Amino acid sequence: MKRLQYIIWCSLLLFVASCEKDTEPINFAPVPVTGETSGITRFEAILSGTVTPHPDSPQGQKHNIYFLVSSMSSKLLEAVDTIPGTKKAENEYTLTLNNLKPGTTYYYSIESSSGHNAVRGAIKEFTTLSTDIPSVTLSLTSKTENSISISGKVIDEGGATITTKGFVYKAYTEGTNDPTITDGTIVAGDSGENGSFTGAIKENILPETAYIIRAYATNNDHKTGYSKSITVTTDKLQVPSLTTGEASDLTAYSAILHAISLSDNGFTVTERGFCYSAESQTPTIDHPRVRSGLEGNEFTATVSSLEPAKTYYYRAYAINEKGIGYGDTKEFTLPEVQTLTLSPPKVSDITINDATVTSSINLPAGASILEKGICYSTSVLQPSIEDEHIADPSEGNSISVTLKELIEGQHYYVRSYAISRDGTFYSGPAEFTTVQTGLAEISNITLGDVNISSAALSAKITKDGGTNILGKGFCYSLNTESPTIDNSLVIDKSESMNINATLTGLEEGKTYYTRAYATNKNGTAYSNAITFTTVQHYKPVVEELTEVEVNDDNATMKARLADNGGMSITESNSNLEKRSVPSQTYRIGL
Repeated sequence: MKRLQYIIWCSLLLFVASCEKDTEPINFAPVPVTGETSGITRFEAILSGTVTPHPDSPQGQKHNIYFLVSSMSSKLLEAVDTIPGTKKAENEYTLTLNNLKPGTTYYYSIESSSGHNAVRGAIKEFTTLSTDIPSVTLSLTSKTENSISISGKVIDEGGATITTKGFVYKAYTEGTNDPTITDGTIVAGDSGENGSFTGAIKENILPETAYIIRAYATNNDHKTGYSKSITVTTDKLQVPSLTTGEASDLTAYSAILHAISLSDNGFTVTERGFCYSAESQTPTIDHPRVRSGLEGNEFTATVSSLEPAKTYYYRAYAINEKGIGYGDTKEFTLPEVQTLTLSPPKVSDITINDATVTSSINLPAGASILEKGICYSTSVLQPSIEDEHIADPSEGNSISVTLKELIEGQHYYVRSYAISRDGTFYSGPAEFTTVQTGLAEISNITLGDVNISSAALSAKITKDGGTNILGKGFCYSLNTESPTIDNSLVIDKSESMNINATLTGLEEGKTYYTRAYATNKNGTAYSNAITFTTVQHYKPVVEELTEVEVNDDNATMKARLADNGGMSITESNSNLEKRSVPSQTYRIGL
């Protein structure tokens, strides 16, 4: 309740009481005396006071004891907190105030209220303690040739909450001033219990070198306190010493790191390499690292699976039984990814065992092609360079490769590829099937002249089956209706698609079965089978012998040659004179 409202209310009650008939016992006001303040800190204070009843007050008269407190008015007329007091002894009261503001003046008074009247003591004041700089201590924990471990403790927060704490240091020479957070190197402290904190100084720490160090703490009142400084000299170097070189062969995902081993300082190096980080500027072997060989003073290693366009910090390291030696920290920034895009491959000139595959590469500015070509497979739908592949050695952005020694009639999957600085890129897939060959195809046989012991035959290869003809001709037999090349045959050695041959040495008057044939790598194909019969030999037949003219010493006769016996007439009676054909007339001389 606001004090002003309370005073007005009490005054009205007193006024009314004074105007009414006095039926109640007389109330005599007690005597409140505001005491002194004790236990003043930045946030607390203990108020005191006494309230002495009037000697004429009725026995058992009750009074409520309050403390009025305000940081706004010395008259306690506004912004007043009314807080009950705690009885400490006879007529003595106290109040412990918490959560006060540092460096603030407060006004207070003790008050007694009986319900009929209220009286208060004198108004007094106190001021809380102001915030101060924190108080900090520092101690050395351990040291090596390239690190210093220290611990600190906040003894007094300075009346405010500690926001940061740690250590600050710099190299020491005679006359060097104590380091501060504005002119020294800061190492954050790791918090422990009861205000303690620890840290390790490693950045740019050299062996056999003196460093001046202080612990510090800053509170939320922006006040910083420092410990007394200590001077620490690092140990003599025993871990390996080495120099970190520059990075080379940068891609969007990798880099090659270089270093030189200067000395093992008398202890055998068991491991060396590089540690790296994109976050820490002083990477250690607790960060990602890559090992290198132990041979030679110069060594390298490739770091991969990095992020494009990112900066990495790295340094060489080497380990012996005395610990880990580090080179100086260096950095590199990876370039953006150079992405190659390839057109889908086109397949042409497909034969039994060959096919030509072409593609093109879209090359971004500044990119270069290390290798290009075609990869292919009979089973992998999206083949890679892990499968069969042929490189195209030509310059430029186009790819043209002839795949050879393919399997006849086989289905193939192909992709074009190109290798750049940033990896291997592929086109979409394509597929094709090599030519499947078969047997040749042959037309029907055409029969030519047939004689007593020979027959002329002809045919034509209408299709070669997709491959070269290895042999052609006719096969024949007296007994087999479908003769093959395992029977008798005559070969046509010409290179045309025509098959021409004359069967010789045949038997007179015999019926033969014959087929044309053509052989390629897939086997032998045959035409349809035909039959023919060789000419049969027998005596000529002369008929219709008649007289023409008969003289004393001669006679003229005529006759008809009915059958030449399957052969040309080569001889007749010496006295016979061959006449016209087909009705032949002979003169017979007697």
